[in-house]
Amino acid sequence: MTGLDRRDFGLVIHSYWIRRERPLLPDFSSVSDPVAFLRLAADLGLAGVQTAIGNLTPVQTLELQRLQDATGCYIEGIVRLPTTESDIERFEHEMICSQKAGATIVRSVCLSGRRYEIFKSREDWKEFLNQSWKSLQWAESIAAKLGMVLAIENHKDFRVDEMLDWLNRLSSAHVGVCLDTGNNVALLEEPNAVINELGPWTKSTHLKDVGVQRCDEGFLLNEVPFGAGCVDVRQALELLRDKAPAARWNIEMITRPPLVVPCNLNEYWVTFDREADTERFARFQTWLAEHEWKGTFSLMESLDHRQQLELEQANIDRCLQYE
Repeated sequence: MTGLDRRDFGLVIHSYWIRRERPLLPDFSSVSDPVAFLRLAADLGLAGVQTAIGNLTPVQTLELQRLQDATGCYIEGIVRLPTTESDIERFEHEMICSQKAGATIVRSVCLSGRRYEIFKSREDWKEFLNQSWKSLQWAESIAAKLGMVLAIENHKDFRVDEMLDWLNRLSSAHVGVCLDTGNNVALLEEPNAVINELGPWTKSTHLKDVGVQRCDEGFLLNEVPFGAGCVDVRQALELLRDKAPAARWNIEMITRPPLVVPCNLNEYWVTFDREADTERFARFQTWLAEHEWKGTFSLMESLDHRQQLELEQANIDRCLQYE
């Protein structure tokens, strides 16, 4: 692969988790609406953004269109899947707003949280699977009607085989994957194996690197700048270029405390077949030992608000400087 530059990458709004959610300091520009976020991305020399469009006014929509024309940047939307038949209208409205703003690809998730934290029984998991299948069918119908593409993120919910199952059943040109290169580590799946399997279905990406470190409960999982963690980012890009040549590379670098993945505890295995996964768990433990983060993850709690904002931007900048 030849050299990379900033125009190879877009940026996901979640990369500015701190700047978006907490009060700004005077010398930090806003990312609170799509126009402000796209303007910031353009100023950083990026190719585009992925963000929630929401209910823009006609004036805001026009401003966003003009900014895209002026900068050559793209925009991808973020929407919530419909959860009931009465929610389909809301979903369609969000899709139309995204389309009017210039998005042809919109990202969503089936589960907003983490599988091993949310579900307390197999019955709860099965109910989620049934609901997700209904939501995906409703969403596919709307995406097809509008001629748009819905990219569903692997969001610490489905393992690869489970995601491929519903993708094949749905079998739609209007629904694919927003491939996150780090999330499935939390489900004991290695990054490159995930890219190999989901790559042909990939319509968009959340490109990230993650650090892993063993602990009593299982392991810590923390997003880190490109090149610092266990995801071989250059190899991931090679695979994506081969498997999904049309997919954009959107950086998602969330600066936050590490997540605990409690795979040593029984509660983690409620939605899995632990006995059948014995070999998988053993393989992952070997991989984990080989890729373990040797340092100390950033102690976010010890930083004041300005330091957190500065660290967030520094982590994004390090990703953009990756070669």
